[in-house]
Amino acid sequence: MDSEPRTGHYVIADSPDAYETERLGLLEARSDPLTRTHLAQVGIAEGWCCLEVGAGRGSVARWMAERVGPSGHVVAADLNPRFLWEHAGPNLEVREHNVIEQDFETESYDLVHCRALVMHLSQPEEVLRRFAAALKPGGWLVVEEGDFGSFAAVDPSHPGAGDFDRVTRSMWDFLSQHDLMDGYFGRKLAGLFERTGLEAVGNEGFVHADRGGSPLARFWQLSIDVPGSELLTKAGVVTRPQIDAVLGLLGDPAFEFVGTTLYAAWGRKPLAT
Repeated sequence: MDSEPRTGHYVIADSPDAYETERLGLLEARSDPLTRTHLAQVGIAEGWCCLEVGAGRGSVARWMAERVGPSGHVVAADLNPRFLWEHAGPNLEVREHNVIEQDFETESYDLVHCRALVMHLSQPEEVLRRFAAALKPGGWLVVEEGDFGSFAAVDPSHPGAGDFDRVTRSMWDFLSQHDLMDGYFGRKLAGLFERTGLEAVGNEGFVHADRGGSPLARFWQLSIDVPGSELLTKAGVVTRPQIDAVLGLLGDPAFEFVGTTLYAAWGRKPLAT
C-alpha cells in the first residue's frame, strides 16, 4: 500500500523509513513480476509517456523508465515521495502529488498505472475518472488492487485457524465499514472501469497460498502490526493478544494460509472520433 488516504490520515503514511522500506520491498518482490507482465501485455514500448501513481519505492517506475528509453518519459507520483527522489533521472520525473485533490495533465499519457492504492481512497470512481482523463486517446489504464475475501487459514482443523480467520476478517471489516480501506475493492475494478468509459476492459485475479515464516507472511506481519494499529484495539475490534496470536501464526512455518487476491484490470481510452 502506498501513500494516499481514503479519508483523514493513512496510518502507514508516516511510518519509520526502515519499517516501510522493508514492507514495500517485500511487496515489490511478490508483486513486481506480475505487474510487469500486465504492463507488457498492454504494449508499453520505447517512447511512451507513462504515469505511475502511488509509486512507493519506485521499482515499477524504474522498470517503466527502462522500457520507454531515452525518448520516453515516466512520472513517478506519490503523496510522500521520500523513497523516490534518489531515482529521478533524465526520463524519470518524481512528483509530490495528492491524487484526491490534484488533477494530472489531460490526455498526456500512453499508460497510467497504480497498485494497492485506490482501495485506500475516498470516491474511487472519481479517482479512476481522473486517471482516465490523463490518458491520451488510445492510452491504457492498468490498476492492481487487493481483495481480502480470500485471506484465510488453509486448514480449518489447525488449532489457530478459527481465531486467525475471525480476527483478520474483523480487522478488514472494521476498516471497510469506517471508510479507512475497502478490503474487498479488487473485485469491483472491472465494473468501475466500464463505468469510467474505457473500452477493451479486461481483468484477472491472482492468489497465492503460503506458510508462516515466508517473505509473504513477513509482509503481512508488518502490514497488520502497523504503526497506528492501536486504532483497532482502542475500538475494541481486536485485543493486543489476538493480534499477537495472528503474528505468531504468520511466523510459524507449520501454519499455511491463503493471501489476498490481487486483481488487475485494464482498459483503453477510446480514440477520438
